[in-house]
Amino acid sequence: MKIAIVCGHFVPEMGYVEVHLANTFHQLGHCVKVITSNKVSFSAKHIAINQNESSRDYDIVRLKTWFSYGQIVRSKGITKEIQNFSPDKVFVIGLGKVFPKEVFQLKNRKFELITLLGDNENAYNKASKNIKRTLLQKVFKTPVYELAIKNSDRLIGYTPSTKETVEAFVKTNLQEVFAKKYFQTSLGFDENEFYYSGEKRDELRASLNIAKDELVVVTATRVNAAKKLEQVIDAIEVLSNKGIRFKYILIGFSENEYCTQLKDYISSKKLEEVVITLPFIPRKEMVNYYNMADIGLWTQAAISIFEGLGTGLFLLLPQKNNVSHILNETTGNYYAETNLLEQLENSFSSYSETTRAENATASKMHFSFNTIAKKLIES
Repeated sequence: MKIAIVCGHFVPEMGYVEVHLANTFHQLGHCVKVITSNKVSFSAKHIAINQNESSRDYDIVRLKTWFSYGQIVRSKGITKEIQNFSPDKVFVIGLGKVFPKEVFQLKNRKFELITLLGDNENAYNKASKNIKRTLLQKVFKTPVYELAIKNSDRLIGYTPSTKETVEAFVKTNLQEVFAKKYFQTSLGFDENEFYYSGEKRDELRASLNIAKDELVVVTATRVNAAKKLEQVIDAIEVLSNKGIRFKYILIGFSENEYCTQLKDYISSKKLEEVVITLPFIPRKEMVNYYNMADIGLWTQAAISIFEGLGTGLFLLLPQKNNVSHILNETTGNYYAETNLLEQLENSFSSYSETTRAENATASKMHFSFNTIAKKLIES
C-alpha cells in the first residue's frame, strides 16, 4: 500500500506521532512518503534538521515555506506531491499548523483521507487566556478544522478529551458529521526502541554511581514553566528530609532563563545530591534512562509517557482527561496537585521491580505503534 503523511513539521530526532507512524508504516511493508515543510517546530528548535535524508527507508519531501508564525507554517506544492505519489491512504497530522489546508480542498481524489487529532484541554486552556492565540484560532485554525471535518473520511483522536475539545470551537452544524466520522486511538511507543532491559538498567546506574537497590524517579520533558516542576521539587524535598534514600533524575534542560531559575530553586533546597539535572537526551538513548529508573513522574501529557510505559516503568500521572486512558492498577497511579506528595510516598513504599517485565509486555500489546498503526490502516 502507498501511504502519504502530511504534516507541517517533521523532526525524526524527536519522537512525535508523525515520525513514529512513518517508521511503523514502513516496518509493516508499506511505501511511505512524508510531505512536510522545511521548518523546525518551535518545540524542537534546539534540533537541527538532518539535511541528508536520502538514506532513510521512506521519502521525506520538504517544501519551501512561504509563511510561518509560531506553529503555523504554509508551503505550496502539497497537492502536486500527492498527485505524483498517487497514494492509497493519506494521513494528515497537525491541523492547527494550517499546513495541510489544501489537502482538504482536493477534488475528485481517489485515496482515503484520514485526519489525526491530538487536541486536548492543555493547549486550549492556555489559548483561552491569550487574546492573540484566540484570534489565530478563529481566523486561521478553525477554518482548517471545519474543512477537515467536512472532507475527511475518518477523524481519529488520540486523547480521551480530543472530541470534546474540538466540538467546543467548530460550528454546531458540523458536530453531527464530526461524531459520525470520529474514532479514538492513543499515542504510543516504538517497541524496537523502548523495552525493558535489566542490563541497560545496571550499566547506567553504575555510570551515574547509583546503587542497584536505590530507588530512582525520572521525569523526561521539555523543561519550562508550564510544567510546574517546582511542585515536584517541593515534594522531593519533603521526602528527602524524611531520610528516604532515592534519586530524582530530571531530563530536558535547555540553556534558558527558566532552566537556570529551576536549577537555582533546586540548589536553594539543598537537593544537589538528590536531584540530577540533565539536558535534552537523544531519543535513542532514552531507553537507558527509563530502564535505569523505577518510577516515572509527569505533570502534563507527553509522548515520553508512553516511552517510559514501554520499559515497564511504574508511572505517576496527573488526573487529567488527556491521560486518563493510560494506566491500570499495576502500571501506575493518578495524582491530583493536592496529593502529589502522598502518592509519591505511597509509590516509594509499595514499589516492586518484580512486575516490571510483565508490565512492559502488557504495555506493548496496547500501546506499541505497531499495534496502533495496524488498527489505523485496517479500521
